[in-house]
Order: sequence, then C-alpha cells, then structure tokens
Amino acid sequence: MSEAIVTIRGLQNQPDRQFSVRVNGTDANFEIKAERIEATFSRNMDRRLFDLIDIAGCIFAADSRVSRGSNLRPDFGKGWRRKMGFRFAVREPEFWNRQEIKSALQDAVLFMSDDRLNLEFVEAENLPIVQPMFDFGSERTFQADDVILFSGGLDSLAGAYERLATAPGNVILLSHISANKRIAYAKNLVDRLKATFPGRILWVPVTAHLKGVEARETTQRTRSLLFACLGFVTAKLSGARRLHFYENGIVSANLPIASQVIGTMASRTTHPQTIHCLAALLDAIAPGEIELDNPYSGFTKAEVAKRLADLGGADLIRDSVSCSHVRLQTILHPHCGACSQCLDRRFGILAAGLSRHDPSEGYEINVLVDPRPKDTERVLAVDWTRHALRMASITDADFLASFGAELSRLVVAKPDLSSAEHARSIVAMHRTHGVGVSDALSVAIKEHSHAILKQTLPETSLLRMIVADLAALPLGITFVPNRVPGILPADQLDEGWTMPKVTITGTATSARVVIDGLGEVSGVNATPAWALTPYHTADREAEVEPGDYQFVAGGTIAQKLGVVKQTIRQRIKRLRDDLADQFEAVEGQPPDQPILIQSHGNRDYRLDPRMEIVVDAITDPQLA
Repeated sequence: MSEAIVTIRGLQNQPDRQFSVRVNGTDANFEIKAERIEATFSRNMDRRLFDLIDIAGCIFAADSRVSRGSNLRPDFGKGWRRKMGFRFAVREPEFWNRQEIKSALQDAVLFMSDDRLNLEFVEAENLPIVQPMFDFGSERTFQADDVILFSGGLDSLAGAYERLATAPGNVILLSHISANKRIAYAKNLVDRLKATFPGRILWVPVTAHLKGVEARETTQRTRSLLFACLGFVTAKLSGARRLHFYENGIVSANLPIASQVIGTMASRTTHPQTIHCLAALLDAIAPGEIELDNPYSGFTKAEVAKRLADLGGADLIRDSVSCSHVRLQTILHPHCGACSQCLDRRFGILAAGLSRHDPSEGYEINVLVDPRPKDTERVLAVDWTRHALRMASITDADFLASFGAELSRLVVAKPDLSSAEHARSIVAMHRTHGVGVSDALSVAIKEHSHAILKQTLPETSLLRMIVADLAALPLGITFVPNRVPGILPADQLDEGWTMPKVTITGTATSARVVIDGLGEVSGVNATPAWALTPYHTADREAEVEPGDYQFVAGGTIAQKLGVVKQTIRQRIKRLRDDLADQFEAVEGQPPDQPILIQSHGNRDYRLDPRMEIVVDAITDPQLA
C-alpha cells in the first residue's frame, strides 16, 4: 500500500484540513488494479512505474474527494480553484524530487484542473518488497507498436478502427474502468473489433476507483493524468512506442459556451495543451521513449463519424457509448440525451448522415423532440446549440474577440506549426462544426414543421426552444475586439485604450500568468513575472509615476527563485516568446515590443508599469 497526505488550504473560506489517500492494501480508500497490466505482458513494473501509478492515483482520488462547489461562479471561479499540498510516500523520492519532474507534474495538473499543487516526496516506510511475478526471459507475449486509450466512445472507436484498417501491426486497447456498467459496453465493442481484425487486438481493462469513501466532485479534471499514466506503464511493459488519445477537436478545445463557464469549468480533459503537458511529463520520466498524441484534434465529431463509416465501420457506432452520465445508463438507453457529450454525439451523427446507425431509442431523452424536465438540462441544451449556430457564421474578428485567450492556448500547444496557420485551421474547424449543427437542425425543422407550426412539440424540447430562441434573439452580435498589452506607446494611453487585466499566481517553482484577451503561460517560464510582482505592487501602492517604477537586477530575481542569472534570462526570453506567439495568433502580426516584462539593458527587469496586475494568492508560505 502507498499513501499520500493531502492538505487542502483555505477552500471557500473554510479551515485547512487534511486527509490521506491510501492506494491498494487492506486499508485502501483508492484501488488501482494495475497488476492486470503486469499479468497481461508477463512483465514486472519497476519501482518508478509503481510510484507513477500511485502518484497519479492519489491526485485523481483527491480531485474526486474535494468539492469545488457550484458550477455557476458569479465571483469568477473563487473556490473553483483549489490549493492542495501532497506529501507522497514513494519508493524513489530522489527521482520525484527532481525539479524538472515536479514542475512537469505541477504544470500538467495546473492546466487540467486549475488547481495549485505543492508536491513533497519522502521515502516510503514499511512498503512490502515487490516480488517478481514473472520471469519469462526477453520474449514478449504480444507485440504492438501502439497503445490506444480506449474509452468505448465513438471517437476512440473510430481511432482504433482507423489505425487497424489503414496500417499493419497490432494494437493494444487500454481501458480505464471506473464503473461496472462501462465494462460490459467496452467488452462488447472490443469483441466486435476483434471479430473484424482477428489476432491484432489486445484489450487491457484496468479498474481504478474510490473505495469506502464518497466522491464529492464529479468533474474529475485529472482523469486524463491517471489514464495517460496507465497507458504509459502499458506501453513500457509491452514495448510499444506510441500512446494515443482519440478525441475530436471540438470536444478537446471545449470553448466556453456561456459566460458562466470559465477556466477548467470547460473541461480540458484532452485539450491540446493538456496533451502537450502530459507528453512533457512522460518524456521527463522516460526521455524519448514513448510518443503521446491526439490524431483527431483537428476534426469535428461529424468528420470522425464519417471517417469510421468510410472505412466500413459504421455498423459499430450503435455499440459505442459517449454519455458522461454513467449512473443513468441502462441497457435500453445507454445515452441520457441531456449531457454535452450526448449533444455532441447526436448532432455529429445527424450531420454525418448516419442516424440509421445511432437509433434515437438509444437515448433516454430524444435529443431534439423530448421534453427536458430539469432547468440545468434546458439551459445546457439551448446554450450548446446557440453556441454551435453562432460558430457557423462567425467571422475571424468575432472569434478572436470572444475566444482569443482560448485560441492562444490551442495555438501554443503545437509549437511545430505556424501560429497564424494553426489559428486559421482552428477557426475553420469550429465553423465546420457549426455548419453541421445548422444543417442537422434545418433537416429536423423541416421534418417536424407541422408540429412546430401547431405548437404540439413539448415546450421544453430542444427543437421548440431553439426555434423560439432564434426568433427572439438575433445571432448577429457585435463584438469589440480585445486590445493586447504592451503595444501602444505610453503617450497614446490617453486615447481611451484600457490595459487588460493580468493575473499572476504561483510559487518560486511554478507560476501562471493570464492576460485577459490574450492567453496564459504556465510553469517555470512564468516564475520571473511572479518574482517581479511584489516590486510592481509596491510602486503602484506608493503611487510612483509609471516611468519611475523600479527595475530589479537579474541576480536578485535569480536568488529569489533559487537559480542562476543565466536561467532568469532564458526564462524571460521564453516567456516573451510565448506571449509574442499568442499575440501573433490573435492579431496576425508580431508585437513591436516585448509583452509583460520590460528590461533595462540585459540585466534589470520590471513588469510593464501600464499593466493592471492582479495578485491571486501569489504565495502561500504553508505550501511553498
């Protein structure tokens, strides 16, 4: 059994509290049956792999046990973002305490969940000695180059089918099973895939769930961390070189569909930056050994469904399950029809012209014409559809004005692509999605035109609500483009230009800079901005003239962060480069001066005096 002591700091003005996460063993409150992976490949996990799974499991368990409160945040997410301290008892503390490992793990969790983590790794005591389970020499029982993280949803089905149909070799399908209902659905789908591609598939289901304690938070933003780590261990033991998520780009990008949805309330489970952070973490653990990607990040759900159908796999669609409400699933109705995943699936199927392979009877609520009894379900359905319709005709300027920060996060996650080219492809993908939803609605309106005219459809059905919404609320909204900081000369600031807000959070080892209307930078490269913030704040409170704000020596910053001066120069350059890339993605041209951090010569630095810096719990001595 492994254990982590978790400290929750200041959640929603409540006192600090502690609890322990115990992974496996007789007194466990979180169980991961990773031995299934060892048994499958006749290979033993080493100490580091055991630690990795325990660490990911503890973070996932803590995520599930600590409530964030309401999903509606009028105070812009206060209380949604949690501060957690973890004291892990591990087998190799010297490895996990390496700064590059801790920073990579903190960066991944910070982006996925918006949670600040302080990590401490100590030597585990009284852990049972791991006895080798197998000794079969060097021969592997199943040869495969690819591990696919297989949820049993439409996207992972299409990805597995496409990989098998278009390339030689075997495939390992790894499923993270957290509920018994999922096992039967996944097994049925895997059996059908095996019948189509005999001898080429190995399915590895791994159960991981809380045990004896209640889950108080259902968003589970860190589930991708656990899933990816299980996939990484599977790849290591099997000898595979590639690890794939398969999720369509609309769900992965997951733009906020309403103003109440901020930060990670719009889930980042397979966001490109999540994949980027997870890939960096796995590469830090095993440099150059295993690639992690999401090949479907540029496709809509309709395009994914069409790819599957074009390859001959359309008859498998009805056996895939995309619904996020596991507890509501039944044999007759595996889809609730009310959650965003069901909306994405059903409209994607309709836009692809494949409704005969996804019967409406499989949904507890017919997505288009059944009443929606709950207020939350009605609001979600209308907001989701309204957002998609807006995407169908959105201009570049409106997209950038409304989603500039999100767009920059998507762009910087793929540094190998041109920023402008990548930004255009993302906007085009969302337009394609919007057109597909619009076309599907047009067909449905025509099909139910008589009921619409006679007003015999239920008042709370999506089709009737959205027709009424379209009649009452014009979609041609005018947006004022965001302005980006650090561009206009100081003498032009009196012309009505307001500097956007900049929020800086973090510690000396990992920080986060968020610029409204532009984007964010997280990790070690943001720490110089964190270190400069107290000097900026002191000058502002003393009402110092902007031109007289103090410059801070690079050596002073280095001492505060515990690094050498050369590292400070490198981090500031990378921070400026990241912000410049984001600016170019938004404005279509590079900035004419550095954003956020100004320099005097090559040695002294300050935050731009014109900027409004907001300090959000910049440091917590008990966690730092």
